[in-house]
Amino acid sequence: MIDLVFKAPELQRLKQALLDDKSRESAAILLATPAARADGFRLLVKEIHLPAEGDYDCRTPTRVRLSPDFAIPLERRAKDRGWSLIYCHSHPMQDRPEFSSIDDDAERQLGPYMDYRSPGVPHASLLVGNTGFDARIMTSGEPIRVVEVGAELHFACNTGEAVLLEDQHNRQILAFGEEGQRRLHSLRVAIVGFGGTGSAIVYQLSRLGIDQYILVDWDVVDRTNLNRIYGATEGDINRPKIEVAERVIREARASPSIVPIRADVTKRGVGRRLVDADLIFCCTDSHASRDQLNRIAYKYMIPVIDMGVVIQKNEGVPLFYGAQATMLAPGLPCLWCMDRLDAKRIRHELMTPEQRQADPYFSNANAVKQPAVISLTSTAASLAVTMALSAVTGIPHRGRYVYYNGADSRMNPTQSSSKPNCPFCGAEAVGNGDYGDPLHEIDHESE
Repeated sequence: MIDLVFKAPELQRLKQALLDDKSRESAAILLATPAARADGFRLLVKEIHLPAEGDYDCRTPTRVRLSPDFAIPLERRAKDRGWSLIYCHSHPMQDRPEFSSIDDDAERQLGPYMDYRSPGVPHASLLVGNTGFDARIMTSGEPIRVVEVGAELHFACNTGEAVLLEDQHNRQILAFGEEGQRRLHSLRVAIVGFGGTGSAIVYQLSRLGIDQYILVDWDVVDRTNLNRIYGATEGDINRPKIEVAERVIREARASPSIVPIRADVTKRGVGRRLVDADLIFCCTDSHASRDQLNRIAYKYMIPVIDMGVVIQKNEGVPLFYGAQATMLAPGLPCLWCMDRLDAKRIRHELMTPEQRQADPYFSNANAVKQPAVISLTSTAASLAVTMALSAVTGIPHRGRYVYYNGADSRMNPTQSSSKPNCPFCGAEAVGNGDYGDPLHEIDHESE
């Protein structure tokens, strides 16, 4: 599968620009960072180039051609950077656009030329109509899924197979409709961490009808986990947590696709495998793993929903407890902008045991076991899943950072903003794919 991915609201802006003139076709050239994945590519749109009237060689109601003076410098830029080229044009007379025989003839010449000019990466065509889009690879004609990522995850052009709706989901279809259920079913989700929050996420998603999973956790079940891991029993002690998660999914779904990865997400090559996902749930509490997923959210434009629980019990002070869920995506502030990550803790967590022992500033304070209660981990998970439902199906839920204060019985959406020129979520960082600031790649389990 190949995805053409825009950060919101760039796809809608492109559509408005190309349909401004309803009497003639319009065109644009997009440059995208190609990120290879197991079943294809994720093409991350970095630049959108709109021509002026003088940049057209031909422009009629049924045909459009850009001048070489406009196109060749952009083709050269794509070749120099190893980027993909996407030739885009409008069909202003069509609502749901379809490629014409004129388009087919043009691409028979343009496709091989682009493969010669900029080899090794896919090049594509994007067609814009009044109410929809179509996209394909130039040389093969392979359909492309068009995605816009921001506070919502919008599939503008979905190439997935038709979904047979199941009776067991009838009650939720009444809430967000048949189209919402189809969107959910088409998702491939990654879940990182299978403690109290991660196991609750698996339980809920499998019952919502999601069939495609990437599961990441290196740990095994111990007796202290049994109070909050959904589906875990005495017989699972010392069993890998992802095996319990896989069993929970298979109990709910007849034929799921599950990719289990028993490793830390900061380990070499593991984070990069999450590029196969459409949506990621961060259910881990280490700063290094959360930083890893924070990077992936913006580098590869894959929305991540981070969640957590806090329980503070101090002598002479009433118990404080709460839960939160936060969406990380282009256009939304990252964990660094919200001051939710600690660079010193990340450095320590990524150290080898020998490095920690030799570091005079290392403290084991972060390794102290924290309180955990199933009602609170389930609250955090439910906040995260509801946020995902809003992003995918469009149900009303305006918050993308929601905090539950248990002691005060309050649940509030919280506003935050990105810091200027943030190196993680700023405009220059978003969509860089494998370029720019690298992912963590250690050869041992982090703390």
